Amino acid sequence: METRGSGAEEDGFTAHVKDKRSGVCVSHEELGSQLERLASSGCVEFPDVFHSPHLSYYERFKVYQDYILGDCRPSEVRSFMGEYLEETVESCGWSAVWRTGAFDILVEVQDVYFDDLKALVSLAEPLLIEYSAPAASAASAASAACGSPCRAGTPEATAAAPAPAPPPCRGEAEQILERSGGRVNLRELWVVYDDSGRLDRTALAIEHVRFFLGHIWRAWDEEDDDDYDYFVRCVDPRLKLYYDVLEGRIPAGLVSEYARLRSHFDATYAEFSRLRGSITEGSDAEEMEQDGAKVARGVELYESLETAKRKLQIMENPVLRFVLGYQASAGGVARVARGPRPDGAAAAHVVARSVSLATLGALTRSLAESLGAGTGGDDDRMIHFHSSLQGALDACYEGDRIVLCPGVYSEEGFCSIAESVSIEGFGVADDVVIEMSGRGDVFVECSARHVTISNVKFIQHGATEGILRVLRGETELHECVLQCETSGVTVRPKAHLTLKNCDLYGAKGAGVEVYPGSTCTLIGNGIHHCREGVLIMDFMESLYDMPKLSMRNNLISKNDGHGVSLVKPEVLKPGCHVEKHGQILLNNASGNLGQSPSLPFHEGEEEGGGDAGRATTTDLLEAEEAIAVELMNSSQTKREWRESIAAAANSEQPMETQQACGTGAATETSGDLPAEMFISIVGNSFHQNGKGSFGILYY
Repeated sequence: METRGSGAEEDGFTAHVKDKRSGVCVSHEELGSQLERLASSGCVEFPDVFHSPHLSYYERFKVYQDYILGDCRPSEVRSFMGEYLEETVESCGWSAVWRTGAFDILVEVQDVYFDDLKALVSLAEPLLIEYSAPAASAASAASAACGSPCRAGTPEATAAAPAPAPPPCRGEAEQILERSGGRVNLRELWVVYDDSGRLDRTALAIEHVRFFLGHIWRAWDEEDDDDYDYFVRCVDPRLKLYYDVLEGRIPAGLVSEYARLRSHFDATYAEFSRLRGSITEGSDAEEMEQDGAKVARGVELYESLETAKRKLQIMENPVLRFVLGYQASAGGVARVARGPRPDGAAAAHVVARSVSLATLGALTRSLAESLGAGTGGDDDRMIHFHSSLQGALDACYEGDRIVLCPGVYSEEGFCSIAESVSIEGFGVADDVVIEMSGRGDVFVECSARHVTISNVKFIQHGATEGILRVLRGETELHECVLQCETSGVTVRPKAHLTLKNCDLYGAKGAGVEVYPGSTCTLIGNGIHHCREGVLIMDFMESLYDMPKLSMRNNLISKNDGHGVSLVKPEVLKPGCHVEKHGQILLNNASGNLGQSPSLPFHEGEEEGGGDAGRATTTDLLEAEEAIAVELMNSSQTKREWRESIAAAANSEQPMETQQACGTGAATETSGDLPAEMFISIVGNSFHQNGKGSFGILYY
């Protein structure tokens, strides 16, 4: 069933509207144009064209769903588009600028072929044509060979324009049109501005088609199964992705990775189409068997297309894009480690816009001591000065030291640390502030073997990604302040994080996210005013070991959710049964959960950094895809937080906590906590967390 509205009412452009002053219904011709105009910026003085730069997501969503596509299938898209254009576009009698990327030509539209999305055009009078820079030299040779002058704009405009392209001849312009049979794509036409309002609907309809073909439609969409709602599966997710990128809500790494995949898919699909055509055209079954090389290549291309298509679908899915972040791809392409310097020496880098003499003297003495240790005091060692942290990171080699002088430093993009370096603020953390204003990227990403950061305050503004992501290797933070905007610190699989004497607050997600296969050590930190304090991911056991967590003397308080949250698959233990709403109850648990017996949580040996090995980009990518596929195929996913404070009868590992509602010491116990995961939990305080000290999310 079609669920489209009439094209005459597209985007609110009804045939008649009510004048706000008189209350009388008038036509758009009487009110004048409601769209913006765009003046020509080139050397040739083209007439102004219609311009619609501020169409919102909801405006485009409504048009594509209600007036163009409805619930059509992929094979019906072009026919639905043609019907929409037939109802909204003037078939003749208007001018447009034909833009191909190589040249611009002013043309007159004689007819519109709605089914083919093309228009029959002729050259306008006077002739206006302008070539792009790469085509200018070729146009000059062609004009000289033609030998007949023609007008390429007014004499005044030509004289004022800097280095204009040579004026083309009419014969050359006619040859360009003849090669296309006078029929051009509607998406390449920009309607010349008409202030009467008569062409508003025409210009807006062509803009919607141009946007759809440029950003939504894929050449391979018609290859898919034809039994689904095209708008729901493809149009809406891709439209959301476009506006998320436009508004800076997507990390730059993800944007570049998506563009790379799109380009790779387009090239592979074009090769696959050519190969398929050469096999099927004029070939019988025996010839196809003999042509084994082409068939084998075709199978290889097809498998590559399916893999790329799956990756694109994951990145286009809003849920998977934001839950998983696709951070393996986003981070894997950021930087490549350069290793040690050719001479094997380490260098010092100082980040400062201005510095006092006293600070400079103290800094010089400190650097002299550190650089001279073990080298006999080499006075010829150079100190490199930079104005930003990213500039210093770009110049670093393995083993270098970066010192940030007191001040406030603003970073536009994310800081990628790929070398094993130490970064320290010269002074206390509140004196050395690094701010990030970029929205779509994580603030700091660590992928080196060993990184140390100390005495620095990180502040996010208007961000949509986390403040720190440990992609691989080992990262240590000492005496730092982390003022988060969205999520906090993320420890990816096979990475190791040590957070010591730091203050972390303000995260709209979890303060610390610990992924499977990672190791996290928290000592003497304050984690407060976040949605969740510490979030532990315990899934994907087939790919990774359990995450390992050590917590000593931390204060986790005033978080909206739990102090510590565990995400794990739904598995019923013996002695448990499921009540309604998916709650798990222990058969032998006491009626008063707060009175469950408890034992002191024993302290085990702290895990070293041996598990924090390097992970290749391929490993990370496969892990992300596996998680995405698992979530996509999950038939019964539960999103319900539940607090489990009753211990099983055989539990030997209670957790020392504070009651969420009071300040006095109390002991709660948490059953089902494996010793392999919680290495050491000693001396931690939990105060005023909204949902309690410990909770479990089953999925």
